[in-house]
Amino acid sequence: MSNVAAPAWRVALASAALAAPIVAIGIGGAHVFVPLDSRVARLHSGIEEFYNLPALIRTLGGQVAWQFVIGFALTVPVVLVARSKERDRILVAFAAIVVVPSVVMACWQVRWWLTASGPQLCLLLVAAASLFGAKSARTRWIVVAVVSAFFIEQFAARIHVTRNNVETRAVSPEDALQPMYRDAAVALRASSPGENIVLLASPNASMAIGYFGRFKTLASLYWENMSGLEAAAAILSSTNDDSARALVRARGVTHIAMVSTHNFLENYLELARPRAPASDLTRTFGYRLLTERAAPRWLRPIPFRPRFPDPGDNRAALFEVVTPEQTEFEATWNTAVAAVAVGSSAEADSGFRRAIALAAPARGAELYQNAGRISYQWGDHGLALRLLDSAMSLHPSNEVAANIAWILATSKDDGVRDGRAALERAERLVGENPADQTSLDAFAAALAETGRYADAVTVARRMLAAAQAGGDVAGEARAQERLASYGAGRPWRQ
Repeated sequence: MSNVAAPAWRVALASAALAAPIVAIGIGGAHVFVPLDSRVARLHSGIEEFYNLPALIRTLGGQVAWQFVIGFALTVPVVLVARSKERDRILVAFAAIVVVPSVVMACWQVRWWLTASGPQLCLLLVAAASLFGAKSARTRWIVVAVVSAFFIEQFAARIHVTRNNVETRAVSPEDALQPMYRDAAVALRASSPGENIVLLASPNASMAIGYFGRFKTLASLYWENMSGLEAAAAILSSTNDDSARALVRARGVTHIAMVSTHNFLENYLELARPRAPASDLTRTFGYRLLTERAAPRWLRPIPFRPRFPDPGDNRAALFEVVTPEQTEFEATWNTAVAAVAVGSSAEADSGFRRAIALAAPARGAELYQNAGRISYQWGDHGLALRLLDSAMSLHPSNEVAANIAWILATSKDDGVRDGRAALERAERLVGENPADQTSLDAFAAALAETGRYADAVTVARRMLAAAQAGGDVAGEARAQERLASYGAGRPWRQ
């Protein structure tokens, strides 16, 4: 009697332990199992891994259905509960108690398939032992080999796909986004060195950028952070800038990152205002920031050029929360700088000119020169030329003229580079300033661009002599680089 009772008690206790979470969820509901919370359910409605199986197949297409066949196949051994020996039946039933609810949860939310796979493999081992326990060792090994071969095939297929991707340099969009997130973290950190940054963004961007930058983020998809998600939703779903600003201050947000990939704005709106019509999205603070680039003065745009694997309609914009808020001039100027950073040349051009029109007339030439320098640094040489020409029209300057000649001679943009125009400007400058290194540098570059390498070397030597005479170490190094290039018959390119 005791020999039978002892295993029964063990099974009963083990079963009770397995059933305890289910009982707790049944009694406590969302208080102990957050996915049952209506707020979490609304949040999950826009995330594929939280879809139920039929919804995922409808969304991604029938071709993905075969990927779930293995999961259901590994559940088949549950039927052995009805035909195994009594001792084996207990083991199979015990495994089935875990497997069946796991598979049900996986059909409810596909993210649970990974969790279900462990119990399913255990059930497979129990089933194999039950079916082939009495067979010969040879038979058992054959069964093990057949089952293993099935999984090895999957393993080998994954290796093949990975190797092929490496050879063809194919990168998934999800992986390719990571360098962009890292760049965003660097730009944010550079904008506020030493500051304790608190970032507001979509959950995916928050976690990735926060990881690379080692700073706090408001939103994440961890269930324990529901309050952070609700705060992020409330801010980005605000209908006006003032309410958004009050919420930003309340949460101590210092920076905002808006990334169109997985931008989450619809999910945030659903979380913040469950009954709001879809049309309300276009009136939200987050939508204006991402789509209309309409930033209030308390947000300073941070110059940032995102590297998207497939640019398309993708956008990324970074902002710093500033106090006091920017003046109209500062806001217009900083927006223009951000525009040139992302390659919006026309928007940057008009923005710089609007900003300069707001400043004192005496500062016009200086500001146009600064705008040209910024445009050149971001690689927009055509815009740099237009702005520097405007500076020259207000206040002619040898320095600005030399910069124009340099761009005309060395730009990588074939539509901008003009060796003859550069030579004409640079020759006139050197005639007026024969020992000026900047003028000599532009003159040598223009000569090389027009194919006069021997003359370019001669001028570069004059540039070197001027640097040595003035004790300019950086100038000497620069002249030596030019000499090496022109001596080898190569024009200089920036």
